[in-house]
Amino acid sequence: MFKDRRAGLMHFGIFWGCVLLTVGTANAVTGGIIQTVLSIPFDGLIWAAISAMQNVVAVGVLGAILWAFERRLISRPERLTYSRDGLLILAMIGGLVAAEFFAQVFEIAAFGDVPGAFITSFLAAPLRGLDHGLLAAAFGILWWTHKVIVAAFLVHLPASKHLHIATSFFNIYFRKLEPRGELPKMDLEAEDATFGLKTLQDLGWKDVLDGFTCTECGRCQ
Repeated sequence: MFKDRRAGLMHFGIFWGCVLLTVGTANAVTGGIIQTVLSIPFDGLIWAAISAMQNVVAVGVLGAILWAFERRLISRPERLTYSRDGLLILAMIGGLVAAEFFAQVFEIAAFGDVPGAFITSFLAAPLRGLDHGLLAAAFGILWWTHKVIVAAFLVHLPASKHLHIATSFFNIYFRKLEPRGELPKMDLEAEDATFGLKTLQDLGWKDVLDGFTCTECGRCQ
């Protein structure tokens, strides 16, 4: 991926940024259970550190998303083909992160500070004088927008090539440890021996996982 350093850095930021931001999404979906548990040790210091990390990561992901749109719609490198699915995924990720980030901005402006969330606290400062009802309504709309996009993303992902976002973790964990290109031992005299692939039934579970994970990069394990 890093043969093209700029594209590699962009994808690295989006992928790992979304992985780290999943902590906040899981906390919201579970009604704050994760925050409650992690706030117990060290008088809430752990969750405050996580909130600070999520602020920084959210800004980085939004920057990477804007960069990705620029590559697809403006600079358009020759090898990069136009893809409506790719644009949709970028829009959903960007909307997801932006909704969560700015929901916290209005939450802080309406209901008070969130420990560790220093970037959203800075952005919320000029809004504190606005009508409380308006701020609370904006927070509610953005909070539900985030949840709706999460649900839509989960519905769309299994039918998209971007399913590799989820399957790549399992693919790496179950990767072959033998040297690349090493052929398995074959018993040519076994009566039930099969060689090559004739039907889909000849594929093993790892072959199917590789297929779902493949992004046409030639690095399937």
